[in-house]
Amino acid sequence: GGPPPVVHYDFNAKDTDLSFGGTLGFNFQMGPVVFGPEGDFMLVTGNGARVADPGGSGHYDRIDNQWLAHLRGRVGFDLGGILAYVAGGGAFANIQAQHFSPDNGGQRFSETSVRSGYSLGGGVEGNLGQGWGWRIEYLRDHIGNHDYDFVPGVHYSDSDFTANSIRVGIIWRP
Repeated sequence: GGPPPVVHYDFNAKDTDLSFGGTLGFNFQMGPVVFGPEGDFMLVTGNGARVADPGGSGHYDRIDNQWLAHLRGRVGFDLGGILAYVAGGGAFANIQAQHFSPDNGGQRFSETSVRSGYSLGGGVEGNLGQGWGWRIEYLRDHIGNHDYDFVPGVHYSDSDFTANSIRVGIIWRP
């Protein structure tokens, strides 16, 4: 008996991926305070994080974030045409985990799942005129742990998936 052995892979990779998507939200204003809900969806490009077996077996794992979405609230202050805000809420990601083995010529295991967590961040936005505006923000998304059993009898875990994003956007306000 007992639990299966654990193989630890460090997925603290510093990948730089490009993403694109859209945001929809509503603002309410009471004096200089602006607040409201918003949601967004982004497709994420890139090759994900690839990490080799620390034991030198030739096996490796790859974790890809295929899309990321948020449902969150934000509150900020109008600073005379510039809005500075903080935001927080739910984060949702479509994560694909793969295990590769030289023993059988390639991919041995693959699982894709939608996982949830939280998002915290903040930013600034301003007006460009005629209903158009700009936005720059930072978000830290923490997606919950998920366990994988890539190899029978050996427990693998993709734990603590965290994304740090700097996003730049153009806003249209009807």
